[in-house]
Amino acid sequence: MRSINVIFLLCLAVMCITGCGSIPEPKDGRTMRDIYDQQMAGTTAPIERSARSAQDVAVPQYHRYTREAKTEIENLFPRLPNPTLYMYVRPHTVGIDGLPIPGYTVPFSMYERDQHAMPGEVTP
Repeated sequence: MRSINVIFLLCLAVMCITGCGSIPEPKDGRTMRDIYDQQMAGTTAPIERSARSAQDVAVPQYHRYTREAKTEIENLFPRLPNPTLYMYVRPHTVGIDGLPIPGYTVPFSMYERDQHAMPGEVTP
């Protein structure tokens, strides 16, 4: 009885898998791109593809939204000053053997993070 239930469940699973595995293909030779373009255009007529030159295509004007050097200089949120400080570490020795370390300078910012001003808060 138990083996019959297992065989029945296996047959049911195989039928479900094989039933979902077949995808109908369009019979008229259209590609998925053609079907998608038709649906997006809202028409049922086949879409004619024509090769247009770059001069025929109207280019949208994005100059107000494009980042350029001029608009980057006139930043809306200017960075507040965060001065760089320099710390000098004197020559010293380290470890049991007393290895010498020469003196060096370490640059670091005064504040942990850079802060930005609100528009109009800081005069240029």
